[in-house]
Formats: sequence, structure tokens, C-alpha cells
Amino acid sequence: MATDNAVCALGKVLEMQAGCVGGDAVASRLTGVWLSYLPLRADVAEARVVHAALVRACERGDERVFGGTPFAGLPRVLAVLADVSGTELLDDEYSGRAVTVIARMQAVLPAGALEAALAPLSPAAHAKLLGNGAAGVGGGANHAGGSAGADS
Repeated sequence: MATDNAVCALGKVLEMQAGCVGGDAVASRLTGVWLSYLPLRADVAEARVVHAALVRACERGDERVFGGTPFAGLPRVLAVLADVSGTELLDDEYSGRAVTVIARMQAVLPAGALEAALAPLSPAAHAKLLGNGAAGVGGGANHAGGSAGADS
């Protein structure tokens, strides 16, 4: 649980006071570290706070979360959101907001970026992220694996 508490605290600093951690480069690196610990599982209360913060970062279009313009962090973000959406680790409001923000991503990301990020996810994960009946979006039903998550 101490790890979950530390990850939650780091997430709060990055969301509320990112300018105080030593500049954009440091904040970007710390965001990568923060994401590497998600999803949280041991402390459900902290998990809900952290996963909601991830949804808010996506809503803001936070480039640190997405890995800049090559969108290198997008597959990780989508894997985490797929893992926690519809569970006790993310409340229903934020699960719905995650689906909404991903729908917006389809319209604004370069062609193929969202589909490439979704490719490693299972059809069930696609359905969770893109809404009912969307499991075939981004390449069909032959996706291997599930979400990659680092337990704390």
C-alpha cells in the first residue's frame, strides 16, 4: 500500500504543481515513472484517485502522458484505462469520461495512431474503451494479450 500512496502523491504533484519539479523534461520523465506503476491495485481508494487523474490528464491532452508527438505513451495509457474501466478501480463517471476522451482522440490524432495503440489490446479491451460493439475497431478480433500492468 505504501507504493500506491507514493504513486498517488507523485500523480497529485504532477497534476497540480508540475512546474515545481524541475522543468518540463523532469516532469515528463516523472510522468513516465508514474505511468509505469499503473494500474494501482492494492489500495482501492488511492487507485480511484490516480486513475481518475489519468483520465483528467487525457482530457487535458497532457503531452507528458501521451509521450509527446510520437504518442509513445498512448499504448500504455490505453492499456491502463482498459484494465481499470468498469471496475472498482475507477468510478463509473470516470469510466464514461475515458470512453468520451478516447472517442475525441479518434478525431484529432493522426491517422492510424489510435489504431496502432489499440492493436495490442484484446477485443474486450477495445469494447470497454470504444463503447459497445467496437471490438473490431483498430484491426479486428485477432489481438493477442491484454493490458500490461505493473502491480504495486
